[in-house]
Amino acid sequence: MNTSDIIDPVPEAPVPRPSKHARLRLVLGIPLLIILIASVPQGIRVAQRVDDGDFGARTVQGNGVSLVWAP
Repeated sequence: MNTSDIIDPVPEAPVPRPSKHARLRLVLGIPLLIILIASVPQGIRVAQRVDDGDFGARTVQGNGVSLVWAP
């Protein structure tokens, strides 16, 4: 009797493979995550604005100039 007949070799573990859509998730997910992170501070800033109800032209003065601003 041979020793190789008694001891079974350990089968190799299968190589893990990413799912079919993993690459698509990375390609779309990372840029969307960056856009979301970059836009949160601006969204907070816009959400905290106070609306005074005046939608007409305004005169803005500063730095030696006078500008008429229409929102």
